[in-house]
Amino acid sequence: MNITVLHLRSFLVLARELHFGRAAQRLNISPSTLSEQIAMLEKRLQMKLFTRTSRTVEPTGAASELIPLAEKVIGSMDELLHWASSARPARELRVGVMVSSPHFQQVMAEASRAMPDISWTIHQLGFVGCDEALAGNTVDCAFVGTLDENPTGDFQALPLWRDNCMLVLSQHHRLASRDSVRWEDLRGEKFIGAPDSRQTTSWLAPLATAIPGQYSVLPLARNFEEILDYCAAGLGVNICAQSAAQIYARPALRFVPIGDAPQITTHLVVPAAGSTPAVEEFARLAVRVSHQPT
Repeated sequence: MNITVLHLRSFLVLARELHFGRAAQRLNISPSTLSEQIAMLEKRLQMKLFTRTSRTVEPTGAASELIPLAEKVIGSMDELLHWASSARPARELRVGVMVSSPHFQQVMAEASRAMPDISWTIHQLGFVGCDEALAGNTVDCAFVGTLDENPTGDFQALPLWRDNCMLVLSQHHRLASRDSVRWEDLRGEKFIGAPDSRQTTSWLAPLATAIPGQYSVLPLARNFEEILDYCAAGLGVNICAQSAAQIYARPALRFVPIGDAPQITTHLVVPAAGSTPAVEEFARLAVRVSHQPT
């Protein structure tokens, strides 16, 4: 039975708020993500924790019994995290990345040489963990790719590099042999999305402008590797940066340029205020390395 601290935190907040919207806001996640966490916890415990109607959320008897047990677990975990934080070396950097690329690898290689006293940790955040990781202080900064100029309003976003936009699809797809496609060619396509609809909506915003309502989204994948698996199986398509074709090339996949798509911009997202000297030094290095002539 794999019950995580995240499951228990989500349960406790919902048990206190008795409202999915308010609880999700406190947890800095979407109501749909919170619902998934509670459903998973109920599945793994094999018992119902909340009775839900269109207007109310009420804890069951099992939930009332679970509350003090969950509080003990969370309290112990908080003590452990406090201990780990106080024991952490002063010069540590936790770097999050949505999708790896040659540019990211170049920045990290230069940073490891230029900042030898840093203890590095790289977190693969996928598509649904970036905001939560930054807001929850799981990472100190994150490399985030977007099809717009402002990936988040709550943090400082430093633009680093741009990539042409590609369509990733199965080798057997009707568009696989094309030299390039345009947005209008994608009418009727199924796009592999994330369970959190906010991420997918933001990522596919240019498509929604070009052919509104003429495509569908399958909320299946939590990271780029899962997207590639679904695309390779012919279950849908998605959008990615040109550099992805270098790192994630597979015989079953094709990467086709989208001629009228905007470029994908990768930003280094850092706290808007209160950054540590190590984060500031790393940010300056990332900007310098990304903007230097190739």
